Amino acid sequence: MVTDGGARRLLAVDVGNTNTVLGLYEGSELLRHWRLTSRRDMTSDEIALSVEGLLRAVPGSRPPDDVIVATVVPSLRFPMRQAFRQLFDKDPVFVEPGIKTGMPILYESPSEVGADRIVNAVAAFAKVSGPCIVVDFGTATTFDVVTARGEYAGGVIVPGISISAEALFEKAARLWRVARTAIDGDGNWNEGLLALTRLAELRSAAYADSARRWRTKIENAPGNPFPRNPGLTPDDILPSLQAIVLERRRAVVGDSAVLADILSRLESKNYDHGDAWVLGRLGAGAKDSLWARFRSAGTDEYRVRYLTLLSYFTDPGLIPFLAHVYVAPDSFGLIKRYAIRASDGLLWIGTRESMQALLDARAVARARGIYDAPDLRHADLDFLGSDSSSVISRTGKWLTDWIQELPAAGPAESVGPSHAESKSP
Repeated sequence: MVTDGGARRLLAVDVGNTNTVLGLYEGSELLRHWRLTSRRDMTSDEIALSVEGLLRAVPGSRPPDDVIVATVVPSLRFPMRQAFRQLFDKDPVFVEPGIKTGMPILYESPSEVGADRIVNAVAAFAKVSGPCIVVDFGTATTFDVVTARGEYAGGVIVPGISISAEALFEKAARLWRVARTAIDGDGNWNEGLLALTRLAELRSAAYADSARRWRTKIENAPGNPFPRNPGLTPDDILPSLQAIVLERRRAVVGDSAVLADILSRLESKNYDHGDAWVLGRLGAGAKDSLWARFRSAGTDEYRVRYLTLLSYFTDPGLIPFLAHVYVAPDSFGLIKRYAIRASDGLLWIGTRESMQALLDARAVARARGIYDAPDLRHADLDFLGSDSSSVISRTGKWLTDWIQELPAAGPAESVGPSHAESKSP
Protein backbone atom coordinates (compact mmCIF):
# COMPACT_ATOMS: atom_id res chain seq x y z
CA MET A 1 0.00 0.00 0.00
CA VAL A 2 2.88 2.37 0.71
CA THR A 3 5.29 2.68 -2.17
CA ASP A 4 8.52 4.56 -2.56
CA GLY A 5 7.39 6.31 -5.71
CA GLY A 6 6.79 9.51 -3.79
CA ALA A 7 3.46 10.19 -5.52
CA ARG A 8 0.88 8.13 -3.70
CA ARG A 9 -0.41 9.39 -0.40
CA LEU A 10 -1.61 7.21 2.44
CA LEU A 11 -3.60 8.29 5.49
CA ALA A 12 -2.90 5.83 8.34
CA VAL A 13 -5.29 5.95 11.29
CA ASP A 14 -4.69 4.25 14.65
CA VAL A 15 -7.79 4.32 16.86
CA GLY A 16 -6.91 3.54 20.47
CA ASN A 17 -8.97 3.52 23.64
CA THR A 18 -7.68 6.94 24.67
CA ASN A 19 -6.29 8.62 21.56
CA THR A 20 -6.70 8.42 17.80
CA VAL A 21 -3.47 9.08 15.90
CA LEU A 22 -3.41 9.97 12.20
CA GLY A 23 -0.37 10.06 9.94
CA LEU A 24 -0.24 11.32 6.35
CA TYR A 25 2.46 9.66 4.24
CA GLU A 26 3.77 10.44 0.79
CA GLY A 27 5.57 7.32 -0.27
CA SER A 28 7.65 6.42 2.81
CA GLU A 29 7.86 10.01 4.07
CA LEU A 30 5.66 11.08 6.97
CA LEU A 31 4.32 14.52 6.02
CA ARG A 32 2.15 15.27 9.07
CA HIS A 33 0.72 13.53 12.08
CA TRP A 34 -2.02 14.41 14.53
CA ARG A 35 -3.38 13.12 17.86
CA LEU A 36 -7.08 13.36 18.74
CA THR A 37 -9.12 12.17 21.70
CA SER A 38 -10.99 8.93 21.03
CA ARG A 39 -14.70 9.24 21.75
CA ARG A 40 -16.84 6.16 21.41
CA ASP A 41 -19.93 8.24 20.60
CA MET A 42 -18.39 10.16 17.64
CA THR A 43 -20.56 10.26 14.54
CA SER A 44 -19.31 9.86 10.99
CA ASP A 45 -19.98 13.56 10.33
CA GLU A 46 -17.85 14.62 13.30
CA ILE A 47 -15.01 12.38 12.16
CA ALA A 48 -15.24 13.68 8.58
CA LEU A 49 -15.16 17.33 9.70
CA SER A 50 -12.13 16.73 11.93
CA VAL A 51 -10.13 14.88 9.28
CA GLU A 52 -11.03 17.33 6.53
CA GLY A 53 -9.86 20.26 8.68
CA LEU A 54 -6.56 18.56 9.46
CA LEU A 55 -5.80 17.71 5.83
CA ARG A 56 -6.55 21.23 4.63
CA ALA A 57 -3.69 22.52 6.80
CA VAL A 58 -1.17 20.44 4.83
CA PRO A 59 0.67 22.47 2.14
CA GLY A 60 -0.23 21.31 -1.35
CA SER A 61 -3.16 19.48 0.15
CA ARG A 62 -4.81 16.80 -1.90
CA PRO A 63 -6.86 13.79 -0.91
CA PRO A 64 -4.93 10.67 0.08
CA ASP A 65 -4.91 7.86 -2.43
CA ASP A 66 -5.54 5.25 0.25
CA VAL A 67 -6.72 5.13 3.87
CA ILE A 68 -5.92 2.34 6.31
CA VAL A 69 -7.42 2.07 9.79
CA ALA A 70 -6.41 -0.02 12.80
CA THR A 71 -8.89 0.23 15.64
CA VAL A 72 -9.37 -1.43 19.01
CA VAL A 73 -12.69 0.37 19.51
CA PRO A 74 -15.35 -1.70 17.71
CA SER A 75 -18.05 0.97 18.06
CA LEU A 76 -16.01 3.36 15.87
CA ARG A 77 -15.55 1.00 12.92
CA PHE A 78 -18.83 1.92 11.22
CA PRO A 79 -18.60 5.73 11.67
CA MET A 80 -14.95 5.62 10.53
CA ARG A 81 -15.90 3.71 7.39
CA GLN A 82 -18.75 6.10 6.66
CA ALA A 83 -16.62 9.21 7.27
CA PHE A 84 -13.81 8.19 4.91
CA ARG A 85 -16.28 6.98 2.28
CA GLN A 86 -17.96 10.41 2.50
CA LEU A 87 -14.63 12.27 2.25
CA PHE A 88 -12.79 10.26 -0.38
CA ASP A 89 -15.52 8.28 -2.10
CA LYS A 90 -13.83 4.97 -1.26
CA ASP A 91 -13.82 2.53 1.63
CA PRO A 92 -10.81 2.54 3.95
CA VAL A 93 -8.86 -0.68 4.48
CA PHE A 94 -9.25 -2.03 8.01
CA VAL A 95 -6.57 -4.11 9.72
CA GLU A 96 -8.65 -7.17 10.56
CA PRO A 97 -8.67 -10.94 10.09
CA GLY A 98 -8.09 -11.75 6.46
CA ILE A 99 -5.94 -8.76 5.57
CA LYS A 100 -2.57 -9.73 4.15
CA THR A 101 0.14 -8.05 6.21
CA GLY A 102 2.93 -10.39 5.17
CA MET A 103 3.41 -11.46 8.78
CA PRO A 104 2.32 -14.97 9.89
CA ILE A 105 0.46 -14.96 13.23
CA LEU A 106 1.55 -17.95 15.30
CA TYR A 107 -1.77 -18.21 17.13
CA GLU A 108 -4.43 -20.86 16.79
CA SER A 109 -6.93 -18.00 16.47
CA PRO A 110 -5.14 -15.04 14.83
CA SER A 111 -8.32 -12.97 15.12
CA GLU A 112 -7.71 -12.76 18.87
CA VAL A 113 -4.72 -10.46 18.33
CA GLY A 114 -5.59 -6.77 18.33
CA ALA A 115 -5.08 -4.75 15.16
CA ASP A 116 -2.83 -2.27 16.99
CA ARG A 117 -0.45 -5.06 18.01
CA ILE A 118 -0.26 -6.48 14.49
CA VAL A 119 0.61 -3.14 12.88
CA ASN A 120 3.18 -2.48 15.63
CA ALA A 121 4.83 -5.82 14.91
CA VAL A 122 4.82 -5.33 11.13
CA ALA A 123 6.32 -1.84 11.47
CA ALA A 124 9.00 -2.95 13.94
CA PHE A 125 10.11 -5.86 11.76
CA ALA A 126 10.21 -3.62 8.69
CA LYS A 127 12.47 -1.23 10.60
CA VAL A 128 14.94 -3.65 12.22
CA SER A 129 14.72 -6.57 9.75
CA GLY A 130 15.23 -9.05 12.58
CA PRO A 131 13.82 -10.49 15.80
CA CYS A 132 12.49 -7.88 18.17
CA ILE A 133 10.26 -7.12 21.13
CA VAL A 134 7.77 -4.32 20.54
CA VAL A 135 6.57 -2.29 23.54
CA ASP A 136 3.59 0.05 23.17
CA PHE A 137 2.78 2.37 26.08
CA GLY A 138 -0.88 3.06 25.51
CA THR A 139 -4.00 2.80 27.67
CA ALA A 140 -2.68 -0.71 28.13
CA THR A 141 1.02 -1.52 27.81
CA THR A 142 1.66 -4.32 25.32
CA PHE A 143 4.75 -6.44 24.79
CA ASP A 144 4.88 -8.34 21.50
CA VAL A 145 7.53 -10.71 20.14
CA VAL A 146 8.55 -11.01 16.48
CA THR A 147 10.76 -13.90 15.39
CA ALA A 148 13.81 -13.74 13.11
CA ARG A 149 11.58 -15.02 10.28
CA GLY A 150 9.16 -12.15 10.72
CA GLU A 151 6.48 -14.14 12.54
CA TYR A 152 4.28 -12.73 15.26
CA ALA A 153 5.01 -15.10 18.15
CA GLY A 154 2.74 -13.58 20.78
CA GLY A 155 2.92 -11.20 23.69
CA VAL A 156 1.32 -9.94 26.87
CA ILE A 157 -0.88 -7.04 27.91
CA VAL A 158 -0.53 -5.24 31.25
CA PRO A 159 -2.25 -2.13 32.64
CA GLY A 160 -0.90 1.07 31.13
CA ILE A 161 0.92 3.80 33.00
CA SER A 162 -2.15 6.03 33.32
CA ILE A 163 -4.35 3.17 34.52
CA SER A 164 -1.70 2.09 37.03
CA ALA A 165 -1.27 5.66 38.26
CA GLU A 166 -5.02 6.08 38.70
CA ALA A 167 -5.20 2.80 40.62
CA LEU A 168 -2.23 3.90 42.74
CA PHE A 169 -3.83 7.23 43.65
CA GLU A 170 -7.16 5.57 44.36
CA LYS A 171 -5.45 3.02 46.60
CA ALA A 172 -3.49 5.74 48.41
CA ALA A 173 -6.65 7.76 49.01
CA ARG A 174 -8.31 4.71 50.57
CA LEU A 175 -5.24 4.13 52.76
CA TRP A 176 -5.37 7.71 54.05
CA ARG A 177 -9.05 7.22 54.91
CA VAL A 178 -8.28 4.01 56.82
CA ALA A 179 -5.46 5.73 58.73
CA ARG A 180 -7.53 8.84 59.46
CA THR A 181 -10.45 6.76 60.73
CA ALA A 182 -8.16 4.81 63.07
CA ILE A 183 -6.50 7.97 64.37
CA ASP A 184 -9.92 9.49 65.08
CA GLY A 185 -10.71 6.43 67.20
CA ASP A 186 -13.38 5.09 64.85
CA GLY A 187 -11.37 2.33 63.18
CA ASN A 188 -9.03 -0.57 63.85
CA TRP A 189 -5.70 0.77 65.13
CA ASN A 190 -3.57 -2.00 63.62
CA GLU A 191 -5.23 -1.50 60.23
CA GLY A 192 -4.50 2.22 60.53
CA LEU A 193 -0.81 1.57 61.19
CA LEU A 194 -0.58 -0.85 58.29
CA ALA A 195 -2.27 1.70 56.03
CA LEU A 196 0.43 4.23 56.94
CA THR A 197 3.08 1.60 56.23
CA ARG A 198 1.62 0.97 52.76
CA LEU A 199 1.59 4.71 52.11
CA ALA A 200 5.29 4.84 52.92
CA GLU A 201 5.95 2.01 50.46
CA LEU A 202 4.23 3.98 47.67
CA ARG A 203 6.91 6.73 47.89
CA SER A 204 4.46 9.32 46.58
CA ALA A 205 5.59 12.98 46.52
CA ALA A 206 2.04 14.16 47.24
CA TYR A 207 1.60 11.92 50.26
CA ALA A 208 5.07 12.75 51.58
CA ASP A 209 4.03 16.42 51.48
CA SER A 210 0.81 15.53 53.31
CA ALA A 211 2.83 13.63 55.93
CA ARG A 212 5.10 16.66 56.47
CA ARG A 213 2.13 18.99 56.93
CA TRP A 214 0.45 16.55 59.28
CA ARG A 215 3.66 16.15 61.29
CA THR A 216 4.05 19.94 61.61
CA LYS A 217 0.45 20.26 62.73
CA ILE A 218 0.91 17.58 65.41
CA GLU A 219 4.22 18.99 66.67
CA ASN A 220 2.84 22.53 66.91
CA ALA A 221 -0.55 21.69 68.40
CA PRO A 222 -1.13 23.78 71.59
CA GLY A 223 -2.98 20.94 73.27
CA ASN A 224 -3.88 17.35 72.49
CA PRO A 225 -3.57 17.03 68.69
CA PHE A 226 -6.08 14.16 68.73
CA PRO A 227 -9.19 15.53 70.48
CA ARG A 228 -11.38 12.75 69.06
CA ASN A 229 -8.99 10.08 70.37
CA PRO A 230 -7.45 11.52 73.56
CA GLY A 231 -5.65 8.26 74.39
CA LEU A 232 -3.44 8.74 71.32
CA THR A 233 -0.08 10.49 71.63
CA PRO A 234 2.20 12.10 69.03
CA ASP A 235 4.69 9.25 69.52
CA ASP A 236 2.05 6.85 68.20
CA ILE A 237 1.86 8.65 64.84
CA LEU A 238 5.03 10.64 64.19
CA PRO A 239 7.26 7.61 63.37
CA SER A 240 4.85 6.52 60.63
CA LEU A 241 4.81 10.00 59.14
CA GLN A 242 8.62 10.08 59.27
CA ALA A 243 8.73 6.78 57.38
CA ILE A 244 6.47 8.18 54.63
CA VAL A 245 8.74 11.21 54.26
CA LEU A 246 11.97 9.17 54.28
CA GLU A 247 10.74 6.59 51.78
CA ARG A 248 9.95 9.39 49.36
CA ARG A 249 13.42 10.82 49.99
CA ARG A 250 14.91 7.43 49.10
CA ALA A 251 13.20 7.68 45.71
CA VAL A 252 14.65 11.15 45.14
CA VAL A 253 18.22 11.06 46.54
CA GLY A 254 18.91 7.32 46.83
CA ASP A 255 19.72 4.92 49.65
CA SER A 256 23.25 6.17 50.31
CA ALA A 257 22.11 9.70 51.18
CA VAL A 258 19.32 8.45 53.43
CA LEU A 259 21.71 6.02 55.16
CA ALA A 260 24.23 8.80 55.81
CA ASP A 261 21.47 10.98 57.28
CA ILE A 262 20.19 8.29 59.66
CA LEU A 263 23.68 7.19 60.75
CA SER A 264 24.58 10.80 61.56
CA ARG A 265 21.70 10.91 64.06
CA LEU A 266 22.26 7.61 65.85
CA GLU A 267 24.69 8.69 68.54
CA SER A 268 22.58 11.71 69.48
CA LYS A 269 19.50 9.44 69.64
CA ASN A 270 17.78 11.77 67.19
CA TYR A 271 15.85 9.02 65.45
CA ASP A 272 12.62 7.14 65.94
CA HIS A 273 10.82 3.96 65.03
CA GLY A 274 10.12 5.28 61.53
CA ASP A 275 13.82 5.93 60.89
CA ALA A 276 14.64 2.41 62.07
CA TRP A 277 12.00 0.88 59.80
CA VAL A 278 13.37 2.70 56.75
CA LEU A 279 16.95 1.86 57.76
CA GLY A 280 16.06 -1.82 57.66
CA ARG A 281 14.90 -1.45 54.04
CA LEU A 282 18.05 0.26 52.78
CA GLY A 283 20.76 -1.16 50.57
CA ALA A 284 24.00 0.79 50.16
CA GLY A 285 25.78 -1.29 52.82
CA ALA A 286 23.35 -0.38 55.61
CA LYS A 287 23.33 -3.87 57.11
CA ASP A 288 27.13 -4.19 57.10
CA SER A 289 27.53 -0.72 58.61
CA LEU A 290 25.16 -1.52 61.50
CA TRP A 291 26.74 -4.92 62.11
CA ALA A 292 30.20 -3.33 62.28
CA ARG A 293 28.93 -0.74 64.74
CA PHE A 294 27.35 -3.44 66.88
CA ARG A 295 30.60 -5.44 66.99
CA SER A 296 32.71 -2.39 67.89
CA ALA A 297 30.30 -0.76 70.36
CA GLY A 298 32.05 0.18 73.59
CA THR A 299 29.05 0.29 75.93
CA ASP A 300 26.01 -1.86 76.74
CA GLU A 301 23.74 0.95 75.63
CA TYR A 302 25.20 1.16 72.15
CA ARG A 303 25.34 -2.63 71.71
CA VAL A 304 21.64 -2.85 72.53
CA ARG A 305 20.85 0.12 70.32
CA TYR A 306 22.63 -1.27 67.26
CA LEU A 307 21.26 -4.79 67.76
CA THR A 308 17.76 -3.34 67.99
CA LEU A 309 18.29 -1.53 64.70
CA LEU A 310 19.63 -4.71 63.11
CA SER A 311 16.39 -6.44 64.05
CA TYR A 312 14.60 -4.25 61.49
CA PHE A 313 16.49 -5.74 58.54
CA THR A 314 15.00 -8.51 56.39
CA ASP A 315 18.31 -9.50 54.76
CA PRO A 316 18.73 -13.30 55.03
CA GLY A 317 22.47 -12.70 55.22
CA LEU A 318 21.95 -11.71 58.87
CA ILE A 319 20.53 -15.13 59.86
CA PRO A 320 23.80 -16.79 61.03
CA PHE A 321 24.95 -13.64 62.84
CA LEU A 322 21.68 -13.16 64.74
CA ALA A 323 21.56 -16.86 65.61
CA HIS A 324 25.10 -16.60 66.98
CA VAL A 325 24.13 -13.59 69.10
CA TYR A 326 21.19 -15.54 70.52
CA VAL A 327 23.30 -18.57 71.38
CA ALA A 328 26.35 -16.70 72.69
CA PRO A 329 25.43 -13.19 73.90
CA ASP A 330 28.46 -13.11 76.20
CA SER A 331 30.87 -13.35 73.27
CA PHE A 332 29.47 -10.04 72.01
CA GLY A 333 29.50 -8.38 75.42
CA LEU A 334 25.69 -8.28 75.32
CA ILE A 335 23.53 -8.30 78.44
CA LYS A 336 21.63 -11.56 78.11
CA ARG A 337 18.12 -10.22 78.52
CA TYR A 338 18.63 -8.10 75.40
CA ALA A 339 19.41 -11.13 73.24
CA ILE A 340 15.68 -11.21 72.58
CA ARG A 341 16.43 -8.53 69.98
CA ALA A 342 18.20 -11.24 67.96
CA SER A 343 15.02 -13.32 68.22
CA ASP A 344 13.04 -10.32 66.94
CA GLY A 345 15.38 -9.99 63.98
CA LEU A 346 15.10 -13.63 62.95
CA LEU A 347 11.31 -13.40 63.14
CA TRP A 348 11.31 -10.21 61.10
CA ILE A 349 13.39 -11.78 58.31
CA GLY A 350 10.46 -14.15 58.08
CA THR A 351 11.79 -17.08 56.05
CA ARG A 352 11.74 -20.78 56.81
CA GLU A 353 15.53 -20.59 57.21
CA SER A 354 15.34 -17.80 59.77
CA MET A 355 12.60 -19.61 61.73
CA GLN A 356 14.65 -22.81 61.73
CA ALA A 357 17.75 -20.89 62.81
CA LEU A 358 15.86 -19.43 65.77
CA LEU A 359 14.48 -22.84 66.72
CA ASP A 360 17.98 -24.38 66.57
CA ALA A 361 19.50 -21.48 68.52
CA ARG A 362 16.89 -21.90 71.25
CA ALA A 363 17.71 -25.62 71.50
CA VAL A 364 21.43 -24.90 71.86
CA ALA A 365 20.78 -22.16 74.42
CA ARG A 366 18.52 -24.51 76.42
CA ALA A 367 21.11 -27.31 76.34
CA ARG A 368 23.90 -24.97 77.47
CA GLY A 369 21.80 -23.25 80.12
CA ILE A 370 22.60 -19.84 78.61
CA TYR A 371 19.46 -18.23 80.03
CA ASP A 372 18.97 -20.22 83.24
CA ALA A 373 19.81 -17.37 85.62
CA PRO A 374 16.89 -16.58 87.97
CA ASP A 375 17.08 -12.84 87.24
CA LEU A 376 16.14 -13.56 83.62
CA ARG A 377 12.78 -15.02 84.60
CA HIS A 378 9.61 -13.10 83.84
CA ALA A 379 6.64 -13.86 86.09
CA ASP A 380 6.38 -17.66 86.15
CA LEU A 381 8.34 -18.14 82.90
CA ASP A 382 12.05 -18.52 82.34
CA PHE A 383 13.71 -16.45 79.62
CA LEU A 384 13.12 -18.95 76.80
CA GLY A 385 9.55 -19.54 77.90
CA SER A 386 8.90 -15.81 77.85
CA ASP A 387 10.46 -15.60 74.40
CA SER A 388 8.22 -18.46 73.23
CA SER A 389 5.17 -16.52 74.36
CA SER A 390 6.48 -13.47 72.51
CA VAL A 391 6.94 -15.46 69.29
CA ILE A 392 3.35 -16.67 69.33
CA SER A 393 1.89 -13.28 70.23
CA ARG A 394 3.80 -11.55 67.43
CA THR A 395 3.40 -14.06 64.63
CA GLY A 396 0.26 -15.95 65.59
CA LYS A 397 1.96 -19.38 65.46
CA TRP A 398 4.85 -21.32 66.92
CA LEU A 399 8.11 -21.72 65.01
CA THR A 400 7.52 -25.33 63.97
CA ASP A 401 4.21 -24.35 62.37
CA TRP A 402 5.90 -21.62 60.33
CA ILE A 403 8.72 -23.96 59.29
CA GLN A 404 6.18 -26.42 57.90
CA GLU A 405 4.18 -23.76 56.06
CA LEU A 406 6.86 -21.48 54.62
CA PRO A 407 8.67 -22.11 51.33
CA ALA A 408 12.35 -23.03 51.38
CA ALA A 409 13.37 -19.46 50.49
CA GLY A 410 11.79 -16.03 50.12
CA PRO A 411 9.78 -13.76 52.37
CA ALA A 412 7.11 -15.15 54.64
CA GLU A 413 4.04 -13.60 53.13
CA SER A 414 1.75 -15.40 55.54
CA VAL A 415 3.64 -13.94 58.51
CA GLY A 416 2.96 -10.43 57.25
CA PRO A 417 -0.15 -9.08 59.00
CA SER A 418 0.42 -10.14 62.58
CA HIS A 419 4.17 -9.75 62.42
CA ALA A 420 4.10 -6.47 60.53
CA GLU A 421 1.85 -4.97 63.16
CA SER A 422 4.69 -5.13 65.65
CA LYS A 423 7.05 -3.22 63.37
CA SER A 424 4.86 -0.89 61.36
CA PRO A 425 6.55 2.49 61.65
